[in-house]
Amino acid sequence: MAQVRTEVPTAAAHVWNVIADGWIYATWVVGALLVPRNRETLSRLSDLAAKP
Repeated sequence: MAQVRTEVPTAAAHVWNVIADGWIYATWVVGALLVPRNRETLSRLSDLAAKP
């Protein structure tokens, strides 16, 4: 029983760390993919706004 009590928190912590790392990685990848598109969109919008 003592082993189960010590293994459960470490397993939960390991799962949590994997989820947290995956979330950070996914957010970084999505941000890296979206930033250039957002810059293109912003430049197009500014060009449209600059035209009379």
